Amino acid sequence: GEIARDSVRRIVFEEEERGAKKLEISSDVKKILRESERARKIFPNAQGIVLLDDGINIFHKDSTRTYRYHFQGLILSNETMSWARFSLYFNDELENVRIIMARTIKPDGRTIEVNPRNFKISKPRSQFVYFQQGKTLTFDFPEVSLGDIVEYIYEVHIFNPWNKAVFTPGWFFGGEQPVYYSHYKIVLPRGMKLNYKLLNAHMVKKKITKIDTCVIYDFTAWKVEPFVKEPLMPPAVDILPRLVSSNLESWDYLFDWYANFQIRRMQITPKIKALADSLVKDAKSEDDSIARIYYWVQQKIRYISIKGGASSGVSGHPAEVTLENGFGDCTDKSILFSTLLRAIGIKAYPVYINTNDAGMLVKEIPSFYGNHAITEIIKRDGTKLFLDATGYYSRYPSFWSADHGVYAINAQLKRIEFIPVPPPEQNMRNYKYTLSIDTTGGIYVKFHSTYTGYYETGLRYFWNSKKEEERNVIMNSMVKRVHPNTRLIKYELKNLNNLFEPFEMLIEYRIDNYLERSGDLLIFKLPEIEERYTFPELSLERRQYDLVYETSQGIRNYMEITFPISMKLVFVPDSVNLNGKHASYSARFSVQGNTINFEDTFRRWDRIIPVDDYRDYKDEIESLQSFIKQPILFEGGKQ
Repeated sequence: GEIARDSVRRIVFEEEERGAKKLEISSDVKKILRESERARKIFPNAQGIVLLDDGINIFHKDSTRTYRYHFQGLILSNETMSWARFSLYFNDELENVRIIMARTIKPDGRTIEVNPRNFKISKPRSQFVYFQQGKTLTFDFPEVSLGDIVEYIYEVHIFNPWNKAVFTPGWFFGGEQPVYYSHYKIVLPRGMKLNYKLLNAHMVKKKITKIDTCVIYDFTAWKVEPFVKEPLMPPAVDILPRLVSSNLESWDYLFDWYANFQIRRMQITPKIKALADSLVKDAKSEDDSIARIYYWVQQKIRYISIKGGASSGVSGHPAEVTLENGFGDCTDKSILFSTLLRAIGIKAYPVYINTNDAGMLVKEIPSFYGNHAITEIIKRDGTKLFLDATGYYSRYPSFWSADHGVYAINAQLKRIEFIPVPPPEQNMRNYKYTLSIDTTGGIYVKFHSTYTGYYETGLRYFWNSKKEEERNVIMNSMVKRVHPNTRLIKYELKNLNNLFEPFEMLIEYRIDNYLERSGDLLIFKLPEIEERYTFPELSLERRQYDLVYETSQGIRNYMEITFPISMKLVFVPDSVNLNGKHASYSARFSVQGNTINFEDTFRRWDRIIPVDDYRDYKDEIESLQSFIKQPILFEGGKQ
């Protein structure tokens, strides 16, 4: 809800109420309007244009920081009408916020100032189970229409940084809309060096100026084109022109800082030791012990995040506190999981990652890194594995697919490691059909599926979120998608909450008049298989960016088809083997008496298909799809 204005101490409103004015056009507004006309000619099809994107970040000698930002945006469509609302998140335990100016500029030069009395300070609504400690400052620009310009300047003074020794300013020089002028300045005390890297930034000009008291790093870009959205493209952070920087030369300081937080919170108390021993007392192997603790932390510790300062936000609460609370966020659960494993003699470490939808680590630039925490385990034989106890339904050794193919910061071991993408066999979907065709062209199907990896985790989550009556409706809808005439006979969701066993789906259904007749021929298409091999991400003939999946993928189908002796088998497709650089597919039919067996396997082992390989990959998938579309042909049956 909203917070009373009197309770907010650190917002400074500099503008008095001014209301709508119609004055002579000032020189600064004239300049803005001239620049907007130039920008519209450069970007004639733009939905909106960022006319000015200007920031300065100052590191003061006392380790406080000041950031000032100036924005001018030309609104040309409903897509950019969102610019007419200003929103800024801040934490008043760390920083002061100052709104310096905010106004709407009409095409005729009239300006309408934002009334500071319309500023609202509120606590953001908690999403799911995440509770933030900060506040949000919002206001709407007045009387905004298409063709208007919104302009604002704000300043943030960080008086209580997470870590006074670390300064990691960054900047993006573009985005979804074109940017006419982008400028970023970093000011450091004399003697402090900036370690920086520009990425995707051939258009950025840089200048370094040294004066008596400071060093100024200046970065400028003009006329930056927007990126074009593509299906399954890389995260925007990985393709936009950007600056990554730090005042640190190496990761050692951050390793020590993180590790100090972690070690203090990973005490093996009597309560922790007793719990760990009780969980593994019947374990038959090291893997079994790890799995038992993995499942317990997933299912017994609820995911709820309540964070304040760096000590809780970066490195969680003490393991025993999380245990007593019965809840925690990813960092809390990782610390508890790691501590329980250490209590039975298994080396385990909380590690920080960016999920693979959030951008790749720039290893050369030490920084506060990560939007997630998971656990690295080193087994007694030296084998390393990563597990993520944040969720509820991952079956060992599976872990969340968003953690695959990213870097992990292991502070206690002082190293950065790459989390490999699991092979397709660890992300496999296995489908088995026993199918009988009757003389009328109807089919009776017994379906049995098992899974490994992310797909199994997702199904457990999905079905657990549904009530029994909802499950019945969904299952009937699923089989109806196979064919309009489908009739569900029965189904079973096996081992839905037993993580020690694979989740299984068993379904039986009947479809009347499934085979299609064409003259003397009966046409039989493998049910569900064609739909299983749809790849909407391959809709483009050419791409500008890599094709990025979340993880690997495997699919196996096995189908045993019996047909009546009154039918004569006329045609079954030949076998096929497709072996590409990033994926493979093989399929074969075999016939014995009145039984046809079909089996196939699709394997994609790479998470990322480079843009140069896209065309070959697309061709391979289209060859797969062409094969699958081939029907089996019979003669006979009842007319």
